[in-house]
Amino acid sequence: EEEFKESCLEGEFDPEKAGMQMRIAVPPTWDRELSEKGNVPTTWAALLRAKDEKGNYTLPYMAMLRNMRNILLMGLSPSFLRSHVLKRLTHRGQIQGSGQTPVSLSHTWTMLAKEFDEDKV
Repeated sequence: EEEFKESCLEGEFDPEKAGMQMRIAVPPTWDRELSEKGNVPTTWAALLRAKDEKGNYTLPYMAMLRNMRNILLMGLSPSFLRSHVLKRLTHRGQIQGSGQTPVSLSHTWTMLAKEFDEDKV
């Protein structure tokens, strides 16, 4: 019981469970959701729209950058891409909070410019 108190874990100490191995819940993540629901347009659209209770996107900026080609090849509508991808890609706060280097961002924009013209996006 003393160790439990020192651990600062939530809840009450249960002496019957002391010493037992227990599983913790697997947290939901964007990559688990993609694996479970498939690399399909509906899954990507849901991931790109999803926000947590604080209003933050649940798909990390770096994950969006790394999967940009897949996202664009999903055939999502240009208006959806503008409002959920391009708007976020160019948002100063998102860029600054992403931890991405200017070289990484430049590489992403160069790749997008080479593979996708304005008509597609």
